[in-house]
Amino acid sequence: MATSLAPSPSPSPSPSPSPTTSITHLHIKKPSSLDTKQWSISTLECQKVQNALETHGFFRVKYHDDQEHDQDECSDLMHETFSSMHQLFNLPSETKLKNSSLTPYYTYVHTTVYETLAVVNSSSSSGQLLSFTQLMWPHGNQKFYETMRRMSGKLIELSKIILCMLCKSYGVLGRTELDHNAADDEATMDALFRMMKYSAPLNNNNSDDYEDEEPVLTLTPHTDKNFVTVLCQNEVDGLMFKSRDGEWVTVNSSPGSFIVLAGDALRVWSNGRIHAPLHKVMMKGMKDRLSFGMFICPKGDKVVDVFDEFVDEEEERPALFKPFIFLDYLHYALENAFRADTLLDSFACINSV
Repeated sequence: MATSLAPSPSPSPSPSPSPTTSITHLHIKKPSSLDTKQWSISTLECQKVQNALETHGFFRVKYHDDQEHDQDECSDLMHETFSSMHQLFNLPSETKLKNSSLTPYYTYVHTTVYETLAVVNSSSSSGQLLSFTQLMWPHGNQKFYETMRRMSGKLIELSKIILCMLCKSYGVLGRTELDHNAADDEATMDALFRMMKYSAPLNNNNSDDYEDEEPVLTLTPHTDKNFVTVLCQNEVDGLMFKSRDGEWVTVNSSPGSFIVLAGDALRVWSNGRIHAPLHKVMMKGMKDRLSFGMFICPKGDKVVDVFDEFVDEEEERPALFKPFIFLDYLHYALENAFRADTLLDSFACINSV
């Protein structure tokens, strides 16, 4: 997940965006029903999701319904979310430290340049978002709660639709845990909502000379560990992905759009077909960067394994990964963050040495 611990700021050259790698832009219209048996989404549109995740591991998407004003409403909700995040990150450190969990990446993390807080199943009826809000603001903050509840619901909805589109493209819809009906089951899946802040480099090094400033690494290269992540970033750019062909690609902010990326669990599920991209954040300038995202994860005690239909020994398509407990992988990832580019292979690849 995008919670890799970052080092203290240090100058680091920013690779130029690849001239040969284009970023896939998709428009996904909300189905009239989330019941996939009544879907009107075409197989061609679903194949675009599959192709983007197999080729690059990420894509940009605008999500809307049939109402013309819905895109404006989405942009307004994004703005409200970032405004609420400013309130959250301005709280005292001792308050934010109350956001704790024994599960790696499900807790408050902070360094000199990066901090993040997390709420699990934030749109559910279990009240965890309300509990989080009351933990941060004992006297309440209804505006924060309502804004995050609405945004969480939209992100979870989009995550489920994307996973269903992927399953439909592979021809396995309804036969796998990635089906949205299974994703509704909190006994098997977690929907982890994370809010992230990256401090402006010049605020950390007290320099007034930013004309020739070198970008600063504020989040170290890493892959996400979950199935799929839906991210939104403010106007401060810096997010970079490493495509399957090894090129670092800068993904600039785009009003009203989200970034979708595949995680290691989805790479395992697809038996290596899907690319889980390394990504990092490189920043310059005097403005803080904010982002938030929904991480669809297996429950910690659940087994991550290759989906049966992607394995065929007779056709020389053996399983590339051995099954593992998701929580075990989270602990391994936390202890071996320096191995980011080979982390999954060293942990679960059957032919790993």
